[in-house]
Amino acid sequence: MTRKALVVGIKPYPNFRGKKQRQDLANAPLDAEAIAQILRDYGRFEVKVLPETCAEGAYQVDEKGLVKAEMLQDAIYELFVEPADGKLPQTALLFFAGHGLAIDEYGETVGYLATSETNIEQKKWGVRLDWLAKQLGKSKVSEQIVWLDCCHSGRLTQEIFEQAKPANQNDVKRFIIAACRDSETAYGVDGHGVLTHLLQKALDPEQYSVGSDINSSEIQAAVEREFNAHPKFKTYPQRPIFFSFGRPIHFWGGRGIKSVVGLNPVSEKFEINIDTLVQQVRQSLHDKIQNLYGTMQLLDVAHPVEIGRLYVDVNVLDEPTSYKRLEINDLLEGRDYRQDFDRFGLSKVQQRVPGLQAVIDHPKLMVLGKPGAGKTTFLQHVVIECNNGNLLPDKVPILIKLRDFVSKAKKTENFSLENYVASDLRGCGQSEVTALLEAGKVLLLLDGLDEVSGVDSDVVVDEIREFIETYYQNYVILSCRIQAQKYRFERFAYVEVADFNSDQIATFARKYFVATAGKQGEAKAQQFLAKLNLQENQQIRELAGTPILLSLTCKVFGDTGKFYSKRHELYKEGLELLLSKWDDSRGIKRDNVYRDLSVKRKQELLSYIAAKKFEQSQYVLFTQDEIQGYIAEYLEISLEESQVVLEAIASQHGLLVERSQRIYSFSHLTFQEYFTAKYFVDKFAWQSLLLHLTAPTYSEVFKLTISMLNNADILLLLMLEKIHALVASDINIQHFLIWANQKSLSVKVAYKLAAIRALYLGTEQTLALDIQRMLSLNLGLDLDLNLDLRHELELDLTLILASNTLRSRERYLALDQAHNYSHDIKLKQLLGKLKKGLPDRQNLKKYKTWWQTNGQTWINTLKSVMKERRNIGHDWQFNNDQLKMLRQYYDSNKLLVDCLNSGCRVSDEVREEIEDTLLLPIAEIERRKRERQKGDNPE
Repeated sequence: MTRKALVVGIKPYPNFRGKKQRQDLANAPLDAEAIAQILRDYGRFEVKVLPETCAEGAYQVDEKGLVKAEMLQDAIYELFVEPADGKLPQTALLFFAGHGLAIDEYGETVGYLATSETNIEQKKWGVRLDWLAKQLGKSKVSEQIVWLDCCHSGRLTQEIFEQAKPANQNDVKRFIIAACRDSETAYGVDGHGVLTHLLQKALDPEQYSVGSDINSSEIQAAVEREFNAHPKFKTYPQRPIFFSFGRPIHFWGGRGIKSVVGLNPVSEKFEINIDTLVQQVRQSLHDKIQNLYGTMQLLDVAHPVEIGRLYVDVNVLDEPTSYKRLEINDLLEGRDYRQDFDRFGLSKVQQRVPGLQAVIDHPKLMVLGKPGAGKTTFLQHVVIECNNGNLLPDKVPILIKLRDFVSKAKKTENFSLENYVASDLRGCGQSEVTALLEAGKVLLLLDGLDEVSGVDSDVVVDEIREFIETYYQNYVILSCRIQAQKYRFERFAYVEVADFNSDQIATFARKYFVATAGKQGEAKAQQFLAKLNLQENQQIRELAGTPILLSLTCKVFGDTGKFYSKRHELYKEGLELLLSKWDDSRGIKRDNVYRDLSVKRKQELLSYIAAKKFEQSQYVLFTQDEIQGYIAEYLEISLEESQVVLEAIASQHGLLVERSQRIYSFSHLTFQEYFTAKYFVDKFAWQSLLLHLTAPTYSEVFKLTISMLNNADILLLLMLEKIHALVASDINIQHFLIWANQKSLSVKVAYKLAAIRALYLGTEQTLALDIQRMLSLNLGLDLDLNLDLRHELELDLTLILASNTLRSRERYLALDQAHNYSHDIKLKQLLGKLKKGLPDRQNLKKYKTWWQTNGQTWINTLKSVMKERRNIGHDWQFNNDQLKMLRQYYDSNKLLVDCLNSGCRVSDEVREEIEDTLLLPIAEIERRKRERQKGDNPE
């Protein structure tokens, strides 16, 4: 077995200064030499040191030598990727003692191993940690070890998750120790760096019993024990960070006689080798854990699925959003309500941390999240990773659902968490259980603190606190719905499960369909993602960030090959899932805070809250006082009682979320729009809804309202009447509509006249208004341009361009194109004459002089030709108010067409009336109405 080590210890940093002093590290060469000696003496490592010098025939660390970035990179690459002799070692170890840096590069933190040429002014730093992580990912070395005794070294463990996943995970083992977290400074003690001091103790075979296997798990445990026991380290703001992947790596055998003795009086009669016990217990529990937690039950899917086939690595926010103290203006600053809704409450620079990284970094961890965010699945993944030796392989994993703990505790009248753990470790005596707990060898996962209600919650929390205080050395992870979290635990880090990003959504979809659709799974996933990413499905895409709603969306698509034809049906099913079905499917009974409210009544309350807020210009964020006021008003209860209801809605359903302290919003803007639409449908409040016809924010509300109705005739006709009324009193706009109607009648094509009117209204006002408004409108009217109509439209567009452009080249080109499109001989002659009247544009100076004198006359002549031969180019002289009115008129017509084509239930008569009268002047509408009345009442 070949074993190679690269041991680096850098003292001189000539150009790295702080407070005008050189930042040399006197201890770094001593650290490197100490580690190199241990590896040679006990581990049969072939050791290369940097910088090196030869003294008395032996190579040792040169305390005066320089190590440049290129030199260190070459040595690392040779160690892990491409050895000079072409022979990869089985084990490769990198130790680094020197400065570590965390540099902000364009808003991203980049970690570096600082080398001797580090220079702040010249922005020279050293070797990037993400580069090191990539080399580990490339490496075919089966046992990879990295120990970094430098500041900010914990950055590497995060880069490992992102950069260095091995292609063949079964063949690779990794063991990484960083002296501190990525935000911390590394200190020294007794002439060595803290990590080096700890490693010297942990690597000493005399610390272990005879014949024991000193492996990476043993070393990690020894480092942790020594760190916790050392009196000085309690005052140091640093803590070693560990990362293990694969089975433990063997270092060497123990030589001493020391073993761990349990402190329970029963166990004093015999010795317990704690590390042997850990492996025995892990082995005995392995199959049980795989059987209990190795699968997950998908929503409405008949068979469970292996968690490894479906699980998507989750990210966590290292500070829950509800912990922030921000004002509403701070949350809204620079954000678009629709595009940025899911990021309200998140700092623009707040980083997502891989969930497993948070477990490694924080021995005591509280995992918070919305309902359906994936907390339970994450804990299952953690316990399986530990069970398979990929995470904390020296710990015994135990996952307890707290509602099961309470149920059993009530039956036995014993709320002892220690006894429950002991019952989970069947086959272990009490002395062995106590020894495991006292040695800190348990990874305890407690799932669903929010699922324990009433007086039981106080008892359970007290028991958890007592357990943690008694057995403080163990890793403990708690999960809880974010708004149900009313207890604080000392020494716990609090993180929040982040919504899925687009990459995670795509990964989940692929895994879901492969797991449920077999051979067709990959193709099904591609179809799903293609449809999900369409602009028309933006609202559905917003919901997909929540795993439980993404699972529902995948289920619907898997069954039908499409999303529901009416989006509100998907929203309705998702809301039923969050309001009742999700808890019911897992047998969870919540507190009776507002159990007297039926699901229907809860939806009515949420509809009232949504509609009240939607009336405001800032329609997304509520203060807590505001939302409590709405609840109290609707339920006719006190403000104190309304707070209890608010907390219940937020914690039990996750439909209201706290974006910052005492500032709330709906979890998804789509749900707020749905509930607002439902409010108008339940109340038949059409006149109130029509007050918002021209408000862009209500566009989706109108579409949802129309789609929910059993018959949309009345509301569609009211919308049409309101749209006509928008411009009815403006004489200039009415003349504009009269012209558009006349122009459409002059075009001899077999299309709906409303579509032609839409085209020419947009064409005539190309500069003043957005032509895309009208083009999108006629597309809604199913207008497919044939060759004849395309020539008609292109002729008019090119003429308008020629009359408005400031560029001579475009003017000439437009005239040529108009000449080619036209079948009107007289128009061709007039255009030819106009073109000949222009000076040679090759002489730019002469052209500009001519244009300044004659340009306006030329344009007026062209416009006269356009009016005479094409009936276009009129100067409507709209003022700003009229332009605003026209934009609202166009957008409202487009909304009406979208509603008409949304699959709603509408009679043929109403559809025909809308399409016939769309964009008509009032005079024409009244004329047609009189003719209908005359036809209905003949003399």
